[in-house]
Amino acid sequence: MGKRKKWLVPLSFALAVLTMGWISTGRAAIKMAVEFNNHAAPAYVAQAKGWFEEEGIESVTYENYVTGMALAAAMARGDIQVAFICLVPAITAYANANVPIRIIAGTHKRGYGLVGDPRKIKAIEDLQGRNIRIGCVREGGATDVFLQRVIDRYGLDRASILPKIRRMNPPKQVLAVGLGQLDVAVLPEHHASMVEGFGFKMILTGMDVWPSMQGSVEALRRS
Repeated sequence: MGKRKKWLVPLSFALAVLTMGWISTGRAAIKMAVEFNNHAAPAYVAQAKGWFEEEGIESVTYENYVTGMALAAAMARGDIQVAFICLVPAITAYANANVPIRIIAGTHKRGYGLVGDPRKIKAIEDLQGRNIRIGCVREGGATDVFLQRVIDRYGLDRASILPKIRRMNPPKQVLAVGLGQLDVAVLPEHHASMVEGFGFKMILTGMDVWPSMQGSVEALRRS
C-alpha cells in the first residue's frame, strides 16, 4: 500500500464511503468529480489502475468541473458526493452554505503560480502598474486567495491591483494570454506552466509565497 498511499487511494477513503451509506448491491455507488487541472492527478491514477474497484468502490459517474467553485456548487446541490477539490472552495461551501462536506485527506500542497509578461513585469511591484491587466478566478477561489496572499506578503497596494483584475476561469485566462489580452495570470497548475508557452515567465509560485498552503483535498458530501 506504500505507493497507493502516496497517490491517495486509501483504505480510509473506502471506509469513509461505506460508513456514509452509499451502498448498492454490496458495493459503494458514488458520484465523483475533479477540477480541470493536474491537482486531480491522484484521482486519475487511481481510476486508471483500478484501485477504487479493488477497494469495492464503484464510481457511477466521473465528472470534470472547470473550477473549484463550480464543483463546490455541484456538491451543494447534491449532484456530486465525492470531490478532489481545492481546499478554499470546499471550506467556503461548508462555512457559508452549510454544505455537509467532510474533508478526509489532502492531495497536494501549493500548486499555484503567478505568471507574467516579462516585458512588463520585471518585479513584483510592477503588478501595481496602472495599465497592467491581471487575470484571476472569482473571489472565493484558491488562486484568488493566493493573489491576496501575494499582495499582503509583498506589501502591495490593494487599491491599485484589485480593480484591474479580470475575473475568468483558468482555461479562459490561458486563451486570453494567447490573444494578448492579459499581462499577468494567476493560475493553478497545469495552466500556469502552459502559459509559459506564450512567452510568459513564472514570477511566483505557491512555494515562494505560502510554503504550507494546502492545495486540493479529497472531500465527501455527507448524505
